[in-house]
Amino acid sequence: MLISEIRDEIVEECGIDSEDAGALTKIVNVIKAAMRRLPKHTLMRTLLSTESVSLTGGTNNASLPTGFIKERYIYRKSADGKPIEIKRASISQRLQENPTAPGTPSYYWIEGKTIYFEKTVVLTATIYIDCFMSQVSATFAITDTFFGTDDEIETVKDLAKYRYYKDYEEDMEKARESKSDAAAGIAKMNSDYMIHELPGHVEEA
Repeated sequence: MLISEIRDEIVEECGIDSEDAGALTKIVNVIKAAMRRLPKHTLMRTLLSTESVSLTGGTNNASLPTGFIKERYIYRKSADGKPIEIKRASISQRLQENPTAPGTPSYYWIEGKTIYFEKTVVLTATIYIDCFMSQVSATFAITDTFFGTDDEIETVKDLAKYRYYKDYEEDMEKARESKSDAAAGIAKMNSDYMIHELPGHVEEA
């Protein structure tokens, strides 16, 4: 759904004057804030992606993809294309390893926007990252598309309404209602993630 369409639905549902340019700008701002904050509180299947980084020969680190939020599984591929997991290094492993030693990476760690490995590759290598990626671009605009499910779109709207009522209207009753609706939406998304992404997971009654 286009950001402009999400904005227009919020405007209509909140009874905001669609001709009020200032109000429309505020709604776009709270939508952007909601989309940036939502991944911090939920596991959204829509944000799942498989990215890759290239390790240049003689190095042991690479910049993470733009929009990277959190990794799930990091791996390289064998000669026949099978994934070989690269595990997260513990603090003790990071202290014991010599990252200047040449070899094939088996462990990784992340600092800031850079991913590091315990070995320096001899030849250029591709590392694959199964991760959560942000859908909020640096040039966020109303012409952008949010590729979310109906539940995810409604949750973004509820979070945006919460920020709008709290920060601009100072209507705490409506803010609490929107926050409650958003919390219910987040719980639903987390439940969907657990059911679909973790085989054997059973929801408690």
